[in-house]
Amino acid sequence: MRQLLLTLAACLLDIVAAHGGTSNYTIDGIDYAGYDPNSPPSQQDNAPWLIQ
Repeated sequence: MRQLLLTLAACLLDIVAAHGGTSNYTIDGIDYAGYDPNSPPSQQDNAPWLIQ
């Protein structure tokens, strides 16, 4: 049973780690767009909506 739980946790951790970015987040009720791992970095570097 322990091995099954550890295997499941490892699989879920791998999925979360592969995501690579935050799509959206909120600070003090203000919505911000986050880094999109599916778009080229050149389109996102120094973007005014992305906190560097």
